[in-house]
Amino acid sequence: MKEVRIAETFSRAWAGVKANWLMLLGLLAAYFAVALLANILQRLAGEGILASLGSWALSTGINCIFYLILLKFSLQVALKGGAKVELFSEMELDGAQVWRFVRTYLLTTALLIAILGACFVPVLLLALLSAGVAVFSDQGAWKAFIGPGLACGAVAIFVFGYAAVAFSESVYICFHQALGPVDSLAESWRITRDARGGLLLMGLASGGLMLAGLICLLLGVIPALMVVFLAQPIVYLSLLEQSGPRP
Repeated sequence: MKEVRIAETFSRAWAGVKANWLMLLGLLAAYFAVALLANILQRLAGEGILASLGSWALSTGINCIFYLILLKFSLQVALKGGAKVELFSEMELDGAQVWRFVRTYLLTTALLIAILGACFVPVLLLALLSAGVAVFSDQGAWKAFIGPGLACGAVAIFVFGYAAVAFSESVYICFHQALGPVDSLAESWRITRDARGGLLLMGLASGGLMLAGLICLLLGVIPALMVVFLAQPIVYLSLLEQSGPRP
């Protein structure tokens, strides 16, 4: 059984934040500034179809670029044990890495969306069936579908959450091990085996940390966000070490 040491992970992530807080703050500030500029341009472009598509493409591109940079930066911090990382001299980000990341990110997202859609098909069918019964039959008969509908919904959420945890490390793997999209997903499935319960608890703890940051009059959100972001590659490296080399 693999261990996900939540307290130790957050402690190491906080050490990384303290060593790189200025760079992390600058990246977050740049992201919000560019996102604000994109929002202003979207408002100036109007509400036409082409304008909407253009603004969507712009915002998606901005999010993808900054997510890529933050992800790569956080992985470098984790690899150096929380030491200071120089963004431009140590990132070593080239076109092949970017293209590999984009393909892995898109495949992972498409796979999770497909799983979510497939899981909720029974829920949708039950909802349509209960609506039909309510319209064409006894008005109270639809209540018989509440229990099965809730059960199907719970199963769908569980399956989606399980898949999301199982494939959560794919974007780090494509950078660290230089694997393609399919191999990154397979490797993520391998190293998260026997650790998915711990990863779920880690996600809940991260959500609690973010909530605590919100409670602190919003002042704690930024350091909490930094800690959560740096904690993710630390967990990945720990799982990789516990899993051994890829066969």
